[in-house]
Amino acid sequence: MRLDFFSYIYYLKTHNFSVIISNKFDDKIENLSLRIEILFLSSFFINTFKLLITSHMINMKDQFPEVVRQLPKADIPIPGLTAYLSQDETHQIVFMYFSRDAVVSPHSHDAQWGVVLEGKIELNLEGKKQTYTKGDRFYILKGETHSAKIYAGYTSMEFFADKDRYKIKE
Repeated sequence: MRLDFFSYIYYLKTHNFSVIISNKFDDKIENLSLRIEILFLSSFFINTFKLLITSHMINMKDQFPEVVRQLPKADIPIPGLTAYLSQDETHQIVFMYFSRDAVVSPHSHDAQWGVVLEGKIELNLEGKKQTYTKGDRFYILKGETHSAKIYAGYTSMEFFADKDRYKIKE
């Protein structure tokens, strides 16, 4: 089975059997324990797994699981951005997906921490440019001026120390 198209972390359960697949693979599986787990999968599970992967590659909604897509959408006026907002009394967590390139002008706010799930973002933090890709984390200090060039396909999970950084989209 060719595995080079896997790109997300998938956690699937079937018949009380779970497997975690992460990173990108080229024609072979590098992780021995993962190779052993895959050998034990039933053909039903493999076919279900292929179907889920194909669906993911075609449909943007699969960038995030249903539990995230059920969150309220965040009102962030950036063309091509779909964002889901998890609100707490002291902070927000925003799940972002960009369907097209975007530029974010210089600004500052409370602390921000993010994880790149897919794609690429170029952050300019206090005049220093840094590129982040899948699996990278970034941290922006409270009050630190920053801007960004975000590329289509960028998907992230970002924590904002502001409890009211974004509002719910109406």
